[in-house]
Amino acid sequence: MAEIYNNRRHAGSFEHFLLSQASAVLPTKQEIIDEVDETEARVWLRQYNDELRKRKTSLMEASWAHSTDMNPATAAAAIQANNHVHEWKLKKLKEARRFTPAAYSEDLRRQFWLMSLDGTPEDSNDLRQMSKLTNDIESLYSTGKACREENENEVCHPLEPDLEHIFATSRDYDELRWAWLGFRDAVGPAMREKFARLVELKNSGAQEHGEKKYTFDEG
Repeated sequence: MAEIYNNRRHAGSFEHFLLSQASAVLPTKQEIIDEVDETEARVWLRQYNDELRKRKTSLMEASWAHSTDMNPATAAAAIQANNHVHEWKLKKLKEARRFTPAAYSEDLRRQFWLMSLDGTPEDSNDLRQMSKLTNDIESLYSTGKACREENENEVCHPLEPDLEHIFATSRDYDELRWAWLGFRDAVGPAMREKFARLVELKNSGAQEHGEKKYTFDEG
């Protein structure tokens, strides 16, 4: 009888041990949901980044084609490529709202936060205007020149490669000052209103996505 009692006592203790361990290690239903959600979010972000890289490459190719051969056709292609990227990003921002970054690990939360730092306006007219302004500003940078007299002739130097070479290699204060002021005076007045409007559109878009203003060094 004593042996049977001891066996039952040990069996009861073992069952109690299993139950206590199960209650200690089994995740809650919400924890399981969060883990599945985070795994899905990682897959979604990886696909987003892969697609974004491809679309950005196409945009850079269109922008480069325009900057090296400025004409109405390349300008229209660059603006259209810019529109396509931003329209796609808007779609993805809306898709991302189904995820719950607050429940994720720090690295994943940061990726979603960086993704949210977007100044793309949802209004299609504002979006087209923003793309055109961006293209106009890039065109001004590409065509702007600083001019001075050299060997009794006026010579005008574009930003690339002339002025950039001066900025990178010259240690002559007067030459550096001339290059900086000359280029600023060539592009600044024409760009001022365009850039101010671009900032206005970007800030408006950022507010639509829950940010106070657009941060240029992030976006």
